[in-house]
Amino acid sequence: YGELTGDLREGLAHVLNSLIYLDEITNNYLQLARIEEGALVINKTEVHVAPDVIRPVLAGLDIQLQRRNMTCRTEVSDDLAAPADVNLLRVVYENLVGNAIKYGRDGGRIVLSGERADGSVLLRVWNDGKAIGQERLPSLFRKFERYDTDETTGRQGTGLGLFIVKQIVSVHGGEIWVESSEEKGTCFHLRLPA
Repeated sequence: YGELTGDLREGLAHVLNSLIYLDEITNNYLQLARIEEGALVINKTEVHVAPDVIRPVLAGLDIQLQRRNMTCRTEVSDDLAAPADVNLLRVVYENLVGNAIKYGRDGGRIVLSGERADGSVLLRVWNDGKAIGQERLPSLFRKFERYDTDETTGRQGTGLGLFIVKQIVSVHGGEIWVESSEEKGTCFHLRLPA
């Protein structure tokens, strides 16, 4: 298509931002409809978290990572596996990593880690962005609860992403929680039955 010049590049960047936002909203409302209809069906198989979930999700989010000049390191061995629905687990990671990109700092870091412990698979999504206020942590997983600010994203989200994540983790028999501080960054922890 030829070389992109300043105005054209800026215009296309706005189009890309809008498409990403529309895709996020559409997917969130589709998942919400399935949850509310009781149609969130899980098809559990042996899922190897890094190759089956993390790598495909990161491939889909690569442009967003590059645009924020962020790095994402994976500290999950290829043999770490859990009985899970691979597509739903991808939804979880798309939301959590997408939020880490959205709310992290320009040039920041994201670390995805995991291990087996006490008969469970423990997974973490950490970023070094601005901390979430302690008063907001208990309500983050409620439907329509948002923690984004105009200074962070320039727009507000639907407040469905973390609600959907919690529902997916719950139907797997797992749990999710978050810890956040200015000193340690923000970390979402998932525990899934092994």
